[in-house]
Amino acid sequence: MTTFHRPMNLPARKRENTRQRLIDAAADVFLEKGFAGAHIDDVVRRAGFTRGAFYSNYSSIDEIMREVIVVRADQLLDLARDAVATITDPSDISAVMEVLEKLRPEGRKMFIFNVEYRLYQMRHPESEPLPAADRDRFAVLLSSLIGEIFKRMGRSATISLDKLANILGAVFLDWIASSEDDTDLGDEAMGSTEMLATVVEGLVLGLSVPIGDADDNEDAAARAGAPSSSRRDGEHASSVG
Repeated sequence: MTTFHRPMNLPARKRENTRQRLIDAAADVFLEKGFAGAHIDDVVRRAGFTRGAFYSNYSSIDEIMREVIVVRADQLLDLARDAVATITDPSDISAVMEVLEKLRPEGRKMFIFNVEYRLYQMRHPESEPLPAADRDRFAVLLSSLIGEIFKRMGRSATISLDKLANILGAVFLDWIASSEDDTDLGDEAMGSTEMLATVVEGLVLGLSVPIGDADDNEDAAARAGAPSSSRRDGEHASSVG
């Protein structure tokens, strides 16, 4: 029996490859020169294309900057999921720190992209923000990942996961920025990584309870007629949607 294979859509594949090379080149240029100092010629030269190839895919330098942020954010989440999957002993904060350490190199790049684009938006208020759909999708995926980490640690958050994700994300980015100055610290000074571990431990233990205790709290809230944490999370999600 003859098996027929659908031919590859070569034009679409070529276009996808072109866009990916442009995105990778733009990311390198933004890291080296900053957003304000980057030009289309820098990007196409790095990618090995002409300006025609650029304008066949993007209308401006700020459009490709937005796509760089979206694509690299997705890659950072993929890296985070892989790091979480390798946790063998999720019983203490060191497991979380291992994940954050693995994310540090790409997290540093993401920090630079975000700062560069925020500065650009402040100088050019008329510029387009990141697409709302991409921001919402990233928030949902990050919240889900935080929930998975807590579950593997045997704990349940006492606030909504999206709020917790925002808090931990801000702490992580601050650590990325602060860690650049660690070489100037004295021997007795607390380094940024040690400080991060202290803050993360306080947040995790302060904003969560062991899963067994969380179940008891849910039962007590139900008997008292008060909204449970899961109901509050659902109400919060409904208000966001």
